[in-house]
Amino acid sequence: NFWTYFFHNSLLFLDVFIFGQWIHTNADRIVADFFRYERDELRFSIVKVIAAAAHSDNTVDFEERKMLELFIQSSDLNTERRKEALTVFDKGIEVEEINLPSENSWILKKFFLEIAILTTWADKKVEQAEHNFMKRFCSYLGLSEDDLDNSLIAIEGFVLEHWEQLDYLQDKQDYNQVSEDFISRISKIAEKNKTRLTKEIQEREVVSKLLRKARTEELSAEENERIRHELIDILKTIPTFVIISLPQRFLTLPVLMKILPKNLFTEER
Repeated sequence: NFWTYFFHNSLLFLDVFIFGQWIHTNADRIVADFFRYERDELRFSIVKVIAAAAHSDNTVDFEERKMLELFIQSSDLNTERRKEALTVFDKGIEVEEINLPSENSWILKKFFLEIAILTTWADKKVEQAEHNFMKRFCSYLGLSEDDLDNSLIAIEGFVLEHWEQLDYLQDKQDYNQVSEDFISRISKIAEKNKTRLTKEIQEREVVSKLLRKARTEELSAEENERIRHELIDILKTIPTFVIISLPQRFLTLPVLMKILPKNLFTEER
């Protein structure tokens, strides 16, 4: 059910994107037929992206195939298109063969990039060949390295937030690896924005007080929850996290203390 809803919402995104284009045109029958065709092509492009990502390490895993099957179940591809989808997936496809429309918007390109990243996460680990594929796909889409880094953070956060629903990802060792990678990425961004974070903390007297207390003694459950929410709100002042959803349940106080720059409290005093 989790994956069914996930792909259903993903396809709704494509429908909204197509509607946004259609609404600014003259809605005659020819134009409507064109957008219906465009809608079907964009949906089939998801198949190609999943296939390219799955074959990027020359090994198609069970989880990657299952992901495609779940997408097909959620889509309204006709019988012929479904057969074609399975053929494309079995044979694999190069990035240059995906043939995404050249005038795609930035957000649509990000959508396809993150579908590719999620596919590479399906088997619980990302090989070097898959990292290379993501960089190549990002370049093909005309996106920047920052776009790739932000998408990696978004997908890793999504995986951590929904770990229990991703039944084939439930492995303690793999969870620890994903969480360490995610914490490392977030920490680098926090370090770059240390001045902003320091200013935000200084302007919140209760936060400064509780942070100092947390470093020397145990906080009460109420204090713990309050400072946790405050720190998440402070992180959200960083531009990167305005557009990327942070995994609320994963960001416990101990995790947040790992993310914040180590000398932040010394400077804050």
